[in-house]
Amino acid sequence: MAKELRDLAFPSKACDLKRFLHAVAGEAQEPGGALFVLDNAERLSDGGVLSLVNALIEAEISGLCILLISNTPLAEITSLGSGKQVQVSGEELSFDFEEAERLFAQYGTAKTKQEIEQALAETGGWPLAMHLLCSRPRATTGGYGDDPLHPVITELFERNYYRNYPLETRGLLLKLSHFETLPLGLLRALGICELEHILCLLDHNMFTRYDHARREYAFHTCYRYFCARSPKPCPKGKPLPSWPPPETGI
Repeated sequence: MAKELRDLAFPSKACDLKRFLHAVAGEAQEPGGALFVLDNAERLSDGGVLSLVNALIEAEISGLCILLISNTPLAEITSLGSGKQVQVSGEELSFDFEEAERLFAQYGTAKTKQEIEQALAETGGWPLAMHLLCSRPRATTGGYGDDPLHPVITELFERNYYRNYPLETRGLLLKLSHFETLPLGLLRALGICELEHILCLLDHNMFTRYDHARREYAFHTCYRYFCARSPKPCPKGKPLPSWPPPETGI
């Protein structure tokens, strides 16, 4: 960021915000323009920051590209949907067959149609997984050596979308991962304890997707495999209750 932007205090007042936007506009006029990237935007809660982001979007500053990355819809960014904006979903970023074929060729590891289809089935077309798969030799057993999950992906899931969940939630994810889809009505009928908290975790997990039209959740291909093969979390002396609950008859 340019020195003018670094020296500015956080724009907590209207006059400060105006000065800040002028400074951004000046920076954006430099050759190459300016790029403003905000990752994990769904975690924004500070009113001042939200006002700043909305103001930047509404200003439509020439030469400024704003990239907001979020795991969930951004209800607090009220200016979304207006002006010159493009919203891209995770599904739209996934590789299709032709893109995967070109990717393998770029890495110098041309594959048969069947092998490419298998790679797409294993990864769900997820760009990170596809690049990792293409960048390392593929054993005869398929996948990354003997494991269809690359260690980098496993660590990402472990650190951000599993290890920090309560034990009961981990156990539930393990069991739910055996289903293709999870209708919301079914989850409610099962009488799961603290269901609303669990649904909130799923909504903020970029590897679980809620289909509003079908009213059901689905796991990303790699994440579903990761959860299904994870060891059952069971603290010593405190076994998890059986699931589904016997009284449901499911």
